[in-house]
Amino acid sequence: MKHVFSNHSIQQLHTLHPDLQKICRFVLPHHDFKIQQGYRDKEAQNLAVAKGYSKVRFPNSKHNTSPSMAMDLLPFVNGKFIGWDNWAQWRFFGGIVMGYAAALHDAGEISHRLRWGHDFNMNNDLKDGKFIDAPHFELVEL
Repeated sequence: MKHVFSNHSIQQLHTLHPDLQKICRFVLPHHDFKIQQGYRDKEAQNLAVAKGYSKVRFPNSKHNTSPSMAMDLLPFVNGKFIGWDNWAQWRFFGGIVMGYAAALHDAGEISHRLRWGHDFNMNNDLKDGKFIDAPHFELVEL
């Protein structure tokens, strides 16, 4: 089955840093997903904090840069969102995204490494995080 970006995802894609755009374009043929959010303005960022989706107020999130250095992705299986409690599918999807990002970086196709909100400390231990933001991926410079 060929996966395509929804209109919403295309709009969000255009707010992303070129490295994030490239990652999304490489992942889509292999796993269906929606780009829920790229850039967030002050109102959207502070609302995300109020709802508990983010820990940092505007302008301190990587979502607040233009182009956005962060994105929130929602994985789909058989055309449906996997849900918030399906940790096996979240880990599978996160592994795909992180794997393609690492391969693109190692090949010199993108200039940044990627950090996943399920492993903010980047130690590959998905059980030690105090704040898990599974949809969140952000660019980092190491």
